[in-house]
Amino acid sequence: MPVKVNITGEGEPRIVEVSRIRVKDLLAKLGLNPTEYVVLKDGEILVDDDEVVDGEVVTVFTVKSGG
Repeated sequence: MPVKVNITGEGEPRIVEVSRIRVKDLLAKLGLNPTEYVVLKDGEILVDDDEVVDGEVVTVFTVKSGG
């Protein structure tokens, strides 16, 4: 079963065919810069070395800053 990735601002979720992947590798696979995105699973923020496994759903948010 793949990992389902919901990226805020995009319509359909992306499906990543992996059984296990680290967050930083998932972002790289999606072509996303890890300094510009935050990944959440079950409402908890994941860090680069956290793993996502098949069947899980994660949400990716763009990091915004300003003054």
